[in-house]
Amino acid sequence: MAKKNIIIFHVTDRGACSWVRFRFMAGLLETNVGGEVVPVISPYEVTEPEVLKRVAAIVVARPSVPLHGVLLEHYKARRAEFGYKVFADYDDLLCDVGGEKTIPDYNIFSLDPREIGKVMEKNCSGLDGVTVASPFLKRTLERRFGWGNILVVPNTVPRFAYGMAPRRAVAEDIRKPRVLYAGSTSHFKPGFVGDFEGPWVPWLRKAAAEGAVELHCFGYKAPFFLEGVPLALHEFVPAVAFPQAVAAIRPDIYLAPLKENDFNRCKSDLKLLEAAAVGAALLGSGFKDSPYKDAHPLSLVGNDTTPEQLSEIVERMCRKDNFNAILAHQRWYMDDGGRFTESNASVLRFLKTYMGDSVGCIS
Repeated sequence: MAKKNIIIFHVTDRGACSWVRFRFMAGLLETNVGGEVVPVISPYEVTEPEVLKRVAAIVVARPSVPLHGVLLEHYKARRAEFGYKVFADYDDLLCDVGGEKTIPDYNIFSLDPREIGKVMEKNCSGLDGVTVASPFLKRTLERRFGWGNILVVPNTVPRFAYGMAPRRAVAEDIRKPRVLYAGSTSHFKPGFVGDFEGPWVPWLRKAAAEGAVELHCFGYKAPFFLEGVPLALHEFVPAVAFPQAVAAIRPDIYLAPLKENDFNRCKSDLKLLEAAAVGAALLGSGFKDSPYKDAHPLSLVGNDTTPEQLSEIVERMCRKDNFNAILAHQRWYMDDGGRFTESNASVLRFLKTYMGDSVGCIS
């Protein structure tokens, strides 16, 4: 009997999501598990019977268009013959819930969530499992579709890509913190501050203008709400180079503003992981069920916070003892939860989810 040690990932882009969810892990498995697991990333369906005999699992990322359904049907039709499992994976909320439009208008990459919901329901019928990036997304999709086979595979970040040795402590108070916004442009659009609603824009503009912070962000031009204030712009880089680009900036504070809504509640804690990996302190939104709810309390900004209070929060977190406590908490969060891609907990969680007993040889 052929050894079933192949896992096939179908990802349709080379963006950040594909690297965080699959590409970094696939590279790790390819080089570090001694041939016990063979990861394959393919843009095309695999049809060769001798290969399919060795496949333990097939994962299709974000199957939200009809063509994904064709791919999934191809594999479901051969599942009984070859004995593999078929999964879909979602790292974001893409559809409507309860007939309501749940994707915010300021999210510039939004498509019609009602139509996507219909496609998702059809595509994911009869799968062995659906994996998601967060517990809130799991509960939301269960409520939307009634699926009983949803599993949480939390995001991880690769320690090696960020330089292996993040800053562990500072020796004195940080007088002028280097503040980085490394999020995508889907968090706002012209005329809509989006996830920067609340105290964020007034505080950033005042702090940057007065020289209280050294502001950095990625993009070809400043966000419209930061035009005219001093900031350093960094060109967008391919997703695989993003960790090194962030590490090179050496930020003190890592911005993660989010508007309170269920779309954002479904998000993962990825920015917290990135902050920890680079040795920066997260500064993020702390509403109920926020993806950053497990960050250090000093890192969280409430909905009713004023710009003046946000300035005080930043000043407080930049005191040596507080800053070091935040970094220590973030290191604990990464180690305790197995949130570095290379950790044993991360690898085994990933493989056991998709391959089950097939990975008993490396547990």
